[in-house]
Amino acid sequence: MRVSPPSRAYRASGTVGLVALAGLAAGACLGAGAGCESLPPMPRELVRAATTDCGTTARPWGTPGCESPPFVRAHAAVDPPGPATVLQVEVSGRVALPEGAPAGRTLLALTDGPCFQPGTHYVGVTRPAPDGSYQLTVFPPVGTHLEACGALVEPLRSGVSFWGRADRGTMEVQGRGKMVLSGTDVPLRRSPEVVLPTTLLSTSAGQAPERR
Repeated sequence: MRVSPPSRAYRASGTVGLVALAGLAAGACLGAGAGCESLPPMPRELVRAATTDCGTTARPWGTPGCESPPFVRAHAAVDPPGPATVLQVEVSGRVALPEGAPAGRTLLALTDGPCFQPGTHYVGVTRPAPDGSYQLTVFPPVGTHLEACGALVEPLRSGVSFWGRADRGTMEVQGRGKMVLSGTDVPLRRSPEVVLPTTLLSTSAGQAPERR
């Protein structure tokens, strides 16, 4: 008995499983002995699949025996870009003192809550220029509600009686890239005294000239 080797068509791209099936059939025939003159014919649909390349209309990608094309696998391995977690925010404006304010140094703080109140976090602090102008860049998480808070720190005092928040109110951090909030002016008024954290007091005691 002579057994013919599998047809070259069995070795077409994406037909490894079909060739293995042909091999099993050949082994079964050899074990049967006499009366098995040749390989049994392969079903017509298997022959058609074995001789058709993957990616064609007859055998599109994603069907049995045809894996996804390489570019699809590479694309799926890359996580799609998600929303920004932090954002660069540039805030600028002027801290305005009222007439008759005492001598002292001004400071400007960006917070995530009410100005100078317990539980509020200070996102950034700076000392305005002698004319009251300031510019401060911070990187808060998206969704943060910022307040621009100003205060006049008098010498040898931890409490402040002249302070205020920006007229524009709360500023929500949103978008992507960079957020610019110019014209964020902060008028100071006589208000109930608040005690500033030590870190803010040390910030206001730098090289900024004292207002007299």
